[in-house]
Amino acid sequence: MPEATILCVDSSDYMRNGDVFPSRLMGTQEACNLLVGSKMASNPENTVAFLTMGGKACTVRETLTGDTDRVMASMTSIPVGGKLHFIHGLQIASLALSHRTNPRAEKRIIAVVGSPITEEKKALDKLAKRLR
Repeated sequence: MPEATILCVDSSDYMRNGDVFPSRLMGTQEACNLLVGSKMASNPENTVAFLTMGGKACTVRETLTGDTDRVMASMTSIPVGGKLHFIHGLQIASLALSHRTNPRAEKRIIAVVGSPITEEKKALDKLAKRLR
C-alpha cells in the first residue's frame, strides 16, 4: 500500500542545543534522511513532504514528492530560530495530506520535536481527535 508521509521538524531555538553531537538539528536531519530513504525504498509509489514548525510560522519546505534528493536537499537549509508551533504544524500537515495526488495512499504524519510543547492539553486533545 503506498504511503503519503509528511515530516514535521522542529526548527526552534531549542534545536541549537549540543546535547546530541553536533546539535539536535543535525541529529534530526540524519534521522529524517534515513527515514526518507527507507520510505522511498519500501514502495516506489510513496511520497514524502517536509515542513518546519519553528520560527515565526510553520513553513512547508517541500510538498509531497517522490524525489528523495529534493527532500534531502531542502532539509540541509533549515533556518533555526523562534519558538515551536506544534499544533499549527500538525494542522498544516493534515491539510497538505488531504491534497495528495494518490487518494489510495495511506496518510502518515511524523513529528520530530526537540523543544517543550507549550500548548494547552485541551487544544492537544482536540487536535488528536481530529487527526484520528
